[in-house]
Amino acid sequence: MDPVETPPRTGWGRGRTLLFYGSLAANLLILGLVIGAVAFGGRTAPRGALDGQVPMLRALSDAEQRSFLREIRAGRPDRIERAGAAMRRARQMLNLLRADTFDAQAFEALMEQQSDGALRRAKAGRAALVEVVSAMDADARRAYATRLEQEFRKSVRDRRAPGGKSERPD
Repeated sequence: MDPVETPPRTGWGRGRTLLFYGSLAANLLILGLVIGAVAFGGRTAPRGALDGQVPMLRALSDAEQRSFLREIRAGRPDRIERAGAAMRRARQMLNLLRADTFDAQAFEALMEQQSDGALRRAKAGRAALVEVVSAMDADARRAYATRLEQEFRKSVRDRRAPGGKSERPD
């Protein structure tokens, strides 16, 4: 009896497939942000959900940023679990888009799940920031307030300058 020769594997393999779906999920998130910007008049989330957080995080010292990240990591589910859920949503979204009849309600529900996740992460971020600032002594809070004031001013300047970038050096 002749041995059956196994043909060489073709295709992407598991690693590339996961990378593809992860990239697709990221692209769909960006699409959701763009759609949200249009729906909310240039804002990516309802007023108050993410306002001011970026300057507040940039104003933290390196040690405070590390503390913030520890707080965030302590309160979030396992990365593998989150990645698996994102992959399942990406597959569901692909199946919806490839179906002969488009289920707009299911598509909207998946996008709503993405938005809900972003709002939960923003809420967790605010809570972690409160923990970090609460742990500061008065001098550290004053120094943080000074850095934060500079970040706010820089943010306002950047929005006013043509092309979104400040023409004034810091």
